[in-house]
Amino acid sequence: MTYNLTRYYRTKDNSCDILFGFKHCYDGWRAYILTPVDYFGLDDDCHTTHRFYDLENDLFYVCWDPLPDNLEDCKQIAGLWSELTLTYLRTGEDIDGQYQRLYGG
Repeated sequence: MTYNLTRYYRTKDNSCDILFGFKHCYDGWRAYILTPVDYFGLDDDCHTTHRFYDLENDLFYVCWDPLPDNLEDCKQIAGLWSELTLTYLRTGEDIDGQYQRLYGG
């Protein structure tokens, strides 16, 4: 697959780098997760981890509804997903719970 852009996101605490491939698709921009994430026995289903699975390309991408309609928003969402995922891995607090606690919705 060809991406419009590939970029690493480094978490704010500098402990993790995640490579994303950003691609414009028919339904909006997708941030494909190119660095495998080890969930260390935590639930790793797509709902809990906020990932969609692209069967055609055998890759996960960040679940956001609706998908962003521009690259800059997609990059910001990928960064937020990275931070929330890191917290999930460290504390077990799922992404939905974190989002509600931090942003109220």
